[in-house]
Amino acid sequence: MVKYVVTGSKVVFGTGLVLGLSDEQAKIRSLQLKKFGKNYQVLTNVEFKKGEIIDIVTKNLTKATLGQLELAEPQEKAAPPKGISIPTKPVAQTKLITEKTPPKKAETKENGKKDDKKDV
Repeated sequence: MVKYVVTGSKVVFGTGLVLGLSDEQAKIRSLQLKKFGKNYQVLTNVEFKKGEIIDIVTKNLTKATLGQLELAEPQEKAAPPKGISIPTKPVAQTKLITEKTPPKKAETKENGKKDDKKDV
């Protein structure tokens, strides 16, 4: 659930969204909402005016709707409880790419010179 403040003149939420509202907010819009656990599901389009604080449970909001809202509280990632370690994704080992050099020609042991003779 994310808490937002309406910053536009009004914002309209469509059918199906699940919102966390105060009892007062829900009472005013009782014909447009249905109780959904501790929250409320929108039955028909419902409007909220500038300055109202709304908890939005569902996350499928349009950019236009998000443009009318502002986060009420900065979101922080929850830290894991102490004593519990979170496994990290193993990192695949990569091989270094090196330039391939052509194989060396055979050298004779006697003088260290290359042997250009071919066996026939």
